[in-house]
Amino acid sequence: MNRNRKIRKSIAAAMAGVLLAGQGAAGVCAESVRDTESREAEASSEGARETEAPKADEASQSREAEKVSAQPVGEGAEKEETVYVKASADGEPQEVIVSAWLKNTGGTDTLTDITALQNIENVKGEETFTQNGSKVVWNAGGNDIYYQGTTDKELPVEVQVSYYLDGQEISPEELAGKDGHVRIRFTYVNHKKDGEVYTPFAMVTGVVLPSGQFSNVTAEHGRVLSDGEKEIVVGMGFPGVSESLTLEKKEELEDIEIPDYFEMEADVTDFELPMTMTAATNLDLSKLGLDDIRNLDELEDAVEELEDAADELTDGSGELADGVKELRDSCVELIDGMTEIDENMGTLADGIATLDSKKEELLSGVQSLVSGIDTLNGKKGDLISGVGSLTSGIDTLNSKKGDLISGVNALKSGSSELARGSRALQQGIVQYTDGADTLKAGVETYVDGAQQFVQGTDAYIAGADQLAGGVITLNEQVQALAGQLGAALENPGADLSSAAAAIDTCISALEASIAGNQSVLATLQGVQANLPGSLPEALGGYAETYNNYVGQLNASIAQLQTDIAYQGQAKEALTQIKAALAGAAGAGGTDISGALQTLTAATQQLSDGATALTANDETLRAGGAQLTEKGEELRAGAAQLTGKNEELKQGAAQVAAGAGQLKKGSAQLSDGAGALGSGIGQLSDGGHQLSQGAEALGSGVQQLSDGGHQLSSGAAAFADGIVQLADGSTQLKDGTAQLAEAGGKLDEGTQELSDGAEELADGMKEFKEEGIDKITGALEDDLQDFLDRLEEMKDAGENYRSFGGEAESGSVKFIIETAGIAD
Repeated sequence: MNRNRKIRKSIAAAMAGVLLAGQGAAGVCAESVRDTESREAEASSEGARETEAPKADEASQSREAEKVSAQPVGEGAEKEETVYVKASADGEPQEVIVSAWLKNTGGTDTLTDITALQNIENVKGEETFTQNGSKVVWNAGGNDIYYQGTTDKELPVEVQVSYYLDGQEISPEELAGKDGHVRIRFTYVNHKKDGEVYTPFAMVTGVVLPSGQFSNVTAEHGRVLSDGEKEIVVGMGFPGVSESLTLEKKEELEDIEIPDYFEMEADVTDFELPMTMTAATNLDLSKLGLDDIRNLDELEDAVEELEDAADELTDGSGELADGVKELRDSCVELIDGMTEIDENMGTLADGIATLDSKKEELLSGVQSLVSGIDTLNGKKGDLISGVGSLTSGIDTLNSKKGDLISGVNALKSGSSELARGSRALQQGIVQYTDGADTLKAGVETYVDGAQQFVQGTDAYIAGADQLAGGVITLNEQVQALAGQLGAALENPGADLSSAAAAIDTCISALEASIAGNQSVLATLQGVQANLPGSLPEALGGYAETYNNYVGQLNASIAQLQTDIAYQGQAKEALTQIKAALAGAAGAGGTDISGALQTLTAATQQLSDGATALTANDETLRAGGAQLTEKGEELRAGAAQLTGKNEELKQGAAQVAAGAGQLKKGSAQLSDGAGALGSGIGQLSDGGHQLSQGAEALGSGVQQLSDGGHQLSSGAAAFADGIVQLADGSTQLKDGTAQLAEAGGKLDEGTQELSDGAEELADGMKEFKEEGIDKITGALEDDLQDFLDRLEEMKDAGENYRSFGGEAESGSVKFIIETAGIAD
């Protein structure tokens, strides 16, 4: 039963959009959905037969009432009928139930109705009726009447369902469980013919296909809707309309197809099909403005209005799609709210459970309260005696209030002085902590510089020692070379090959020494660049030592740069000598005395520079150690100074805040002291009244004791109520969980409705282009016969107001439900 209810809701949501294409069908769809759901709810709650018609729920009444209020209401009652047809799987009617709604628009005491129904019963309310043949008089009492009945009367419309498997017709029973290509044809039959025309009906069928069993689904005169989990096929037809208008006889209109059937095809595995639902309603063509048509000119005007109406309907279908999307978004917010309610209900249930677990403590507390009241009752004599003592004490207090006021005024004056002093203290502490932070930052800068100086000194000393050793070796090599070259000058024919080799050795040594010196120079320059320009004032005692060693660093850098220059000159002189020796070998002699003198002078200057570089090694090393040693002492002292800064600031702020509060409180106390003085006088008067009231309290305590015992009895009943509340909260939590779960199903339904609305917008555009536009183009020829038949159809549709009886004003719709097919 629950599965059928879900199928009905899915079909109704999809049919909603399609029925809008038929004039007046929107109301049919909305009412069909509501009536069907109401019928399901009544059958589920009362265990009624599946064929039993539903009671209209309050929400349905409200929506129907809104619709009625928007329509003109004539005298008497307006009747709306809904005909429910239970049919076999091939469409053969098996049971017909009619639900009628008599709208008491005049609020009369009685309503008269003409009906051919049997087994009439009131399905909403207690109103009674009397019947004389087909005439029924209801004792309405100003109310609307909802009743139902049965009939075996022939239906004006029906749906015939044919089934085909792989091209061969087959019965529903044989088709169950089969595999293959299935075609199902729904043929709409109109039995209601007046003269040469049929009463116009619009019929819409919806089918929900089981998930996973149907594929490659197509539809003729219908639409296939899908939400990713299941597919819904919706088809539509207008039985008898094409025959009534004899469109096949009019060349201009023969291409217009007004279907009276719809077909669906699919590839199926293990065929089964749930119930199908078809809604039918008569078309009231008068609402299209055809009442006043008398000739072709008027027809042209009416068709123009029809075209305008089609445009509006097309636009409206688009707006409907937009509105359904907005509904979809709102449903998401509603589902979030349902989920939040469910979560909060869990918290409430836990709280009630806690209350339930504490009820014994409540009972125990009430018993303690009753015991205490009894004790109070026993001690009321002591209370009366104590009130007397209190009155005496108040009189003494009244005599001493002057001393209290004087002391409060003195406190007020002292609190002001305290507030001013605390503010000065706070400002001094802030200045102190700021200075300590500045000192700490300077110490860190000094320590970092000292460490860099030590690192640079170590690199410098290593480089200077290496340079001194290299200069000595170079000097020895140059002296030897000078001796060889001097001998060569005295003996022009001497062999100079060994001198040339010695020159190459000296040049290589110079190049290696220059590279090493440049590396040391780069290190010292890096230290020089990172040193601060000056130390903070707080470190003035260390500034002289620091600046002395910085001066030595700068002097060493200058000396090293000079030595590198001399090394370059020596290298250049050796290069010239080497070139001169090469020329001498080729030209028979050359003068190298000038280059030799330059070389000798450069090596002597290098020797002197190396001596200068190494002279201050120990002084620099000792000074660096002294700098770093003092730096760590400074760092430790700065840390001690700043370690308590925040505590000092917080303490000063608390003192200032407390002093301010004390000042404010003393002012208030001073004001209160004055009021206290007058209050003590009043208290004295009240003390005497209290003494009198204590006597009355004595008798009241006795009444309180009696009430306490009554409270004890009520507490036991309250505990029982808590148990019931705990049980109810558990049930309520289960309900909110079901509500949250239903929110997911609501989300699925709104998505399906959104898809249907979009399909409707596309269908209305096609309906206008393929139907209305062709009709408006066909008015150039003589269509008087078409006009006459259209007028007859309009009258037939307008006059069909009741199936179960008669009605001067009203409407009727049919819901045909075919049985499902299962293996």
